[in-house]
Amino acid sequence: MSIERRDPNKWRVRWLQGGQHRSKTFDRLGDAKAFQAEIQLLKSGGRLRSAPRQTLSAFADDHWFPEVVSELAGTTQVFYRQAWRRHIAPYLGDRRIRDISTGSVREFDRHLARATGDAMRRKTLRVL
Repeated sequence: MSIERRDPNKWRVRWLQGGQHRSKTFDRLGDAKAFQAEIQLLKSGGRLRSAPRQTLSAFADDHWFPEVVSELAGTTQVFYRQAWRRHIAPYLGDRRIRDISTGSVREFDRHLARATGDAMRRKTLRVL
């Protein structure tokens, strides 16, 4: 892991995550150092994972439903699960997170426009 000076007002933190080189740029050295410390803490605790290798379904099952959806109101949970089961999982669930691009989401949006009404389309995209 390293901090590099990009120009007089830019600093870049570089690190290795899941076998891939990552970087993030900051305007202030202090912010870059704080971010570097956060990454080191996550790495030391084993919490810096390579989630983009997961499929969207695996992420939803392992993290999204138990940690996020479970905290929502009951009727919201029901809707989120229905939107997931009926629309999102069949179309995008088997794709790796890293392979879901803006083009994939646009394609999914077109699919929803043909398969559902406008209100359901908007709500399902919000769930995604």
